[in-house]
Amino acid sequence: AVADAGHHLKYWSFERSPPGSAWTSRLTFKRAVEMRSTLVDLAQFGDAARADPFAARSGLLNLLDGRDVVLIWVESYGRASFDNPLYAPTHLETLRVAEAEIADAGFAMRSGWLTSPTAGGQSWLAHGTLAAGLWTGDHGRYNAMLVSGRKWLFHYAQDAGYRTAAIMPAITVGWPESSAMGFDLVIPAADIPYRGERFRWVTMPDQFTLAVYDALLPPAPRPDFLQLALISSPAPWTPIARMVPWEDVGDGTIFNEMAAEGPTPKALWADRDAVREAYGRSVDYALRVAFAHVARLGDEAPLVIVAGDHQAAGFVAGSDNKDVAVHMIGPDHMLERIAHWGWTDGLIPAGDGPVRRMDTFRDDFLGAFSSPAVS
Repeated sequence: AVADAGHHLKYWSFERSPPGSAWTSRLTFKRAVEMRSTLVDLAQFGDAARADPFAARSGLLNLLDGRDVVLIWVESYGRASFDNPLYAPTHLETLRVAEAEIADAGFAMRSGWLTSPTAGGQSWLAHGTLAAGLWTGDHGRYNAMLVSGRKWLFHYAQDAGYRTAAIMPAITVGWPESSAMGFDLVIPAADIPYRGERFRWVTMPDQFTLAVYDALLPPAPRPDFLQLALISSPAPWTPIARMVPWEDVGDGTIFNEMAAEGPTPKALWADRDAVREAYGRSVDYALRVAFAHVARLGDEAPLVIVAGDHQAAGFVAGSDNKDVAVHMIGPDHMLERIAHWGWTDGLIPAGDGPVRRMDTFRDDFLGAFSSPAVS
């Protein structure tokens, strides 16, 4: 058994495999090694969770001057939108048009790159990584983060006097883990008054979410620090919504005809080229509505962060790269506070611009919008 296990697990090698098979022994030993590695990783992760450079700081986020902050997640939006010839011509043109509209509205823009811990799905790993400042690349680390007591960006916003809320149109069941994330208020799909037809598993199109979320928040004397997780652009990318005039959004029934269009996921996914084409159109829709919403914000507009959560699956994205685009939009004097990040002016980040892991964002944001620590 020892000879067989060591031979097949590459601890040593014989000219021929030993007689018989010790498959169970091999599996048991392999799982024991993996368990030991996991325990070591979780211990190191726990140390990182406790080593919070901002835990003892007070007066954080004071340089936001009480301005609302909105973090908008765009599903499956990554570097493929910029360097894959199947998508770049369309998506770059959409970004250029949005950039001009947002500039006309009087806002500045800066854009950069973050490396996501995931690709092809599991958006919550990216959400946790960015907001908690910990690399949660698997469910073991994600669960450890939830019970670690680590302060998320939203906890620090609460400490700074903000009301925090998550608008989550994909949440259709209980979400008890949100209690560890620093939200005062969670608005799931059931509390968003969409009366239109579902887009299969997608509960509502992104334009509806963006059109109504502000009205769902009860009046409050505090400024808002919000997370919106848009859901029109995850797989399977059928059916695909189209923009309508904002004044016609109404209760969402205007989208009913669109929700009945397109092939079934099974039919679409029988043709990989068709999947890629649908992906490109779906992300383009999400980008158009997200930035059109930003351009419509008034003089008291919030500081807006629009971020991709992860790349699509490799055969769709065209690579195994995990970089996503992130944009910050707001008054020019606010964006000057992130000038040292090296991000690109506008909505199209330089292809060779700096790339940082997504778990650096929390600390970078807290540092940029807080007065320096007094030693």
